[in-house]
Formats: sequence, C-alpha cells, structure tokens
Amino acid sequence: MGKSEQETDHPPDPGQGPVRDPKAARGGGPPSGPAPEPISARGRAFLDELTAFVGFLQGLWGALAGAAVFFPLANASFTVIPMAPLDREGAFHILPAGLVTAIATLLTLFVLFSAFSRRRVLADAGRKAWIPLIAGVLVLIGYLILHTVKMNLFDIWGVESGHPAHLAFELPMMVLYAAFFALTARAFVLLGLLEIHRRP
Repeated sequence: MGKSEQETDHPPDPGQGPVRDPKAARGGGPPSGPAPEPISARGRAFLDELTAFVGFLQGLWGALAGAAVFFPLANASFTVIPMAPLDREGAFHILPAGLVTAIATLLTLFVLFSAFSRRRVLADAGRKAWIPLIAGVLVLIGYLILHTVKMNLFDIWGVESGHPAHLAFELPMMVLYAAFFALTARAFVLLGLLEIHRRP
C-alpha cells in the first residue's frame, strides 16, 4: 500500500483542527443570502427619465427652466412684479397672497415636468419658443393693467375692502400672474430642448 493510500485511510488528527473544504476556501461555493431582485421596467424607465432630467438641468436654459419654479417665491419676497396683500398696501384684498404664490409655483412646476416629459414630441417645437415668451409678456401687461386699475380706481370709487368687486378683479389677476410664470418656464424648456437637439 502506497503512502497516499495510508494518508487516505487514517482519519484526521483531532489536534490539527477542523478540516476546511478547499472549494469554500477559494470562494467557489454558492453566494449566501438571496439574490438581488432585477429592476422592473417601470423602475428602469423612471431612472432613465430622472437621469435625462438631471442632464437637462445642467444646460443654461434647463437651469433657467428649473429656476423658474422658484420665481413666484422670489417675487413674493423681493416684489419685482407688484403682488401684495392689503396689509402691505397691495392689490389683493380678498385672495391671500400666499395662495396666489402657491398656485403660481405649482402651475409652473406642472408645466416644467409636462413639457419635459413630451420632449420627443416638442424637439422640433423648440424653435418656436418665442411664442410662449411673447404670450408671457402680453399676459404680464394684462396683469399690470388690472393691478393698476384696482389700486387707483378702487380708491377713487371708494370700494370697500370686502366688496365682491375686489374678487372680480383678483381672480383674473391670479390667473394672469400664474400664467406668466408658467409661460416663462415653458419657453425656457423649449429653448433647453433646442439646445439639447443641437448638441453633436
């Protein structure tokens, strides 16, 4: 009987410690724990949209489109466009100025995401970004006219603060105010899509 056969016949010495499996030592065994679940098609599509949106915001017009969401909030603090409640000698006597700002912010955010989600359809429409820009300027002019009329003529006519005539002016003013920021954001999105379309 050879030497190798003798080593095979004798059991291992207890003093030498446990015998380790050479396959386990090399890591050849199956991995422990459950395998990670694959990403669903919906999750992958969401990640692709998120990646594309982040890349869109890195451009100049994309950054302006993202910043347009905060324009109503900034205007409420710095008042570039006149919009103030009665206690600050503003034109909004019945509608809260915070409500007007919130509606303008949410509408701008909706227009931003809606226009970007339709970027494949609007890719060629980026050259017509001047349309929402001009429309935004006209809307702003209409808002300023109503604001001026309400601030001046209502005092001359002696209309009280709680009179329904105030609401008849404030509702169109709120719509025009929110539409101006939404149209501005849409114009920036279209310009951003045109910028992406022109990239090599």
